[in-house]
Amino acid sequence: VEHLLAACFGYGIDALNVQINSPELPIGDGSAHIWSEAIQRAGIERRSAHRYSPVAIEPMTVSDGVVSISVAPTEYWSVRFEGTFPDGSHQSAEWTEELEFAAELANARTFAPLSQIVALRRAGAIRGGSLETSLVCVDIPITEDIRQEVATFWPDVTLRMTDERLLEPQKLRRPNELARHKLVDLLGDLMLGGIAPDGRFGPLRIEACGSGHVLNRQFVRAVIDVHR
Repeated sequence: VEHLLAACFGYGIDALNVQINSPELPIGDGSAHIWSEAIQRAGIERRSAHRYSPVAIEPMTVSDGVVSISVAPTEYWSVRFEGTFPDGSHQSAEWTEELEFAAELANARTFAPLSQIVALRRAGAIRGGSLETSLVCVDIPITEDIRQEVATFWPDVTLRMTDERLLEPQKLRRPNELARHKLVDLLGDLMLGGIAPDGRFGPLRIEACGSGHVLNRQFVRAVIDVHR
């Protein structure tokens, strides 16, 4: 759901109707691209701005060890993510009100380290996952045991690592695609909790360092609780 909500954040949408015929939203290629396209096809109706009395937010930081998210009032909205990824790279990405969501963020795909894929499959999870729905970062040695285990759920996948430390034939769409997708996740989690540039709050500068869904949710709850 965060991929759809990130698209809503990026397009400035605060009201929509979504009809699906499955228990959960489709994942597409693991990015927000399908939602960006759907929104563009449906069209956006611009209505008069909501008349909120904007809540003034005080600077605050929520952290859990080395990962953190901070917020502070500013002149223009911006959200930034930076972190270190399974391939060992340190990447960053930023959303601003001037950024075109469809061109810059919509096609950044979700990712997972190979070690996590193996562990989740052992636990009976992600049975619908494939190389078409997620990037797989190679973070462990590809031993014969790993090859045999992966072959039980991905029999057509040849375990070979690319120069970008992905499984063949995957390739990054942008050098910082992983950071761009984490930013997409963050925008969606903010939108889910009601923190978006829709007039409820003044312009905010939000900076995340290594955060994931758990800390994102904690951050949103902390902001809302303090500024009720």
